Amino acid sequence: MTETPTELDRFVRLPGLLRRWEIERVLGPGANYHIEEAGVARDGTPLYAVYRCKLEPVETPGPVDDGASTPLPTRGGAGA
Repeated sequence: MTETPTELDRFVRLPGLLRRWEIERVLGPGANYHIEEAGVARDGTPLYAVYRCKLEPVETPGPVDDGASTPLPTRGGAGA
């Protein structure tokens, strides 16, 4: 997937660098995340930078009620 510069501009870097097991603490619903390697701690633990982009709400069209609904035909007969 190729992202345009405007899509990438919406990501905001979260403060600090995180260890792998700390990343789950900052993730939550309603956002996209980009995680990239950002170096190594003194003890050799890899560090990561986390970027977040909040999702835009998507409007879904609701059912149209124009008052002209037609009831479905029913099956007739004794064996139905």
